[in-house]
Amino acid sequence: MLARFKRSLDEKAPRIVISILFVLFMLAYLAPRIFITIPAGQEAVVFRRMLGGTDVDRAFQEGLRIFFPWDTVTPYNLREQVFPVEMDALTADGLNIRVTVTVRFQPKSRLLGTLHKEHGPNYVQTFLAPEVESSSRHILGTSTPSELYSTSRNLIEDEIERDLQHELRQFDSFQTRFWPEPTADMLYNGEVANPSDDTPNVRMMLKYLYDEADADTALTNSVRNVGFIHLFERFIKGESNYEAAMLYMNRDLDRVADEIEALKRDISMAGAKRDLAQTGFYSAGLDSLNKVHADLYFGKVELNKEFREGDKYFEKLKEAYDTYFSIVELKDVLISVIELPDRIKEAIQSKLEQEQVAQEFDFRLDRERKEAERKLIEGKGIRDFQDMVAAGIEEGLLKWKAIEATLELARSPNAKMVIIGAGKDGLPVILGNQGWDFPKPMVTDGGSQAAMTDTTSAGTPKE
Repeated sequence: MLARFKRSLDEKAPRIVISILFVLFMLAYLAPRIFITIPAGQEAVVFRRMLGGTDVDRAFQEGLRIFFPWDTVTPYNLREQVFPVEMDALTADGLNIRVTVTVRFQPKSRLLGTLHKEHGPNYVQTFLAPEVESSSRHILGTSTPSELYSTSRNLIEDEIERDLQHELRQFDSFQTRFWPEPTADMLYNGEVANPSDDTPNVRMMLKYLYDEADADTALTNSVRNVGFIHLFERFIKGESNYEAAMLYMNRDLDRVADEIEALKRDISMAGAKRDLAQTGFYSAGLDSLNKVHADLYFGKVELNKEFREGDKYFEKLKEAYDTYFSIVELKDVLISVIELPDRIKEAIQSKLEQEQVAQEFDFRLDRERKEAERKLIEGKGIRDFQDMVAAGIEEGLLKWKAIEATLELARSPNAKMVIIGAGKDGLPVILGNQGWDFPKPMVTDGGSQAAMTDTTSAGTPKE
């Protein structure tokens, strides 16, 4: 028996060796397709050739993994990424500009299978870039070039981000898309309002909504009565109507504002010509336009207030949706480059410079007004001080102070002439040399000598 086995083994040895070598060769040849290393920061999606195609329920994490050689493994970068989109766009006034919109985003790990099945590895160019371009064109089409060169640029970026987030949701195709199957602990097990909510994906959002917004009874009651899908669709329709209404209302406000400015110029010209009839006619039209502008602005404020009150509930629904079904998480949107025609750019910069000059003149006027107020207050203070001092000083005291001052001046060593009784009220008058030499008197005879001696003795005090 043993001898027969040895003889059979010797006969089959070449075949066995060839089979082992073939297996080893195939393992070596197929090793790159069997042993696959998923790099750090990446996860992989598998296309199972024999078992139903793309595996949307599972994404393989980083590390060394073993797969069947006939399956296709596609890795995806899950780190935050930056992607610039260059485009030409028309502004609200029909000007063609070239802008670069930079988007910072991150794919969702749970939805890599859906991303791979619907868009593939080149999803940035085939899915994300067209949506960024569409939203940017839509928002830039309602803006002016001057707004892009001012603080309104941040508001435009926020509007692009908001619109892009809405487009990336693709809620209209939510029920027909391929989603990963949730686990049992992720589902809401209670009753739903409509049959459209009786799906695993909607029950997952309902559980999140009821757990996170249990204190907001108004929203949860609306979901229980109307249904998540129906309420979400109603909010989306309301948001679209609001945006359309705000667009037309802003256009009407701009048109009325331009007409008001034109009428003001006409009134100024009619006033310069002193045409009272024309001035009255333009003034009546201006009053009517101001009333129309005020009504439009009030309607805009009320519409915005009504939308914001309903939008806070919509934000909760969008938060529940984005948590599980946002394929790409949008981090930030930035308008990094703006290229305008040179003449338009110079005109805008000149306008901004003139605005700064106007603000400088306003500051100067405000400074001069404050300086005038300061001088007025200072003058009032001096006047009040003089009135107070004048009320407490008697005339006799002033005369006595004048005499004391005269005596002090008379005692000084400087040359001077004091005339007694020549001033008002009998006060002395002092005449000094004040920088020039008095001519010496000429003595001609004895009478003049005596007169000079009397005058000198009377006018010059002895020291």
